Amino acid sequence: MFSKSEGGEPDYMEVARGTWFLGREPNLTGEAIPPEVLKGIEKQTATACDHPKGTVTYARAEIKYAMDFEGIEESKKPRPPCGKRGFVSQVSWT
Repeated sequence: MFSKSEGGEPDYMEVARGTWFLGREPNLTGEAIPPEVLKGIEKQTATACDHPKGTVTYARAEIKYAMDFEGIEESKKPRPPCGKRGFVSQVSWT
């Protein structure tokens, strides 16, 4: 799930959700997420190797974006190298 906060507001509002396999275009419904935000978030996903569930944030001008994620395994095969796994947002913003 993607959320954003504008103008220094402390609360985030959901703007999009869907599935995103890193290295591919995300399949999202809702508001379009700027490409530079997706790139900024993707650079931070190394944390997801150790924490398969959580939130990644990225600030762009006066807008703060947050992506809640949960890792999904594509099969029972051995795990591919970090950054090659898919992520689907399934976590509700609180």
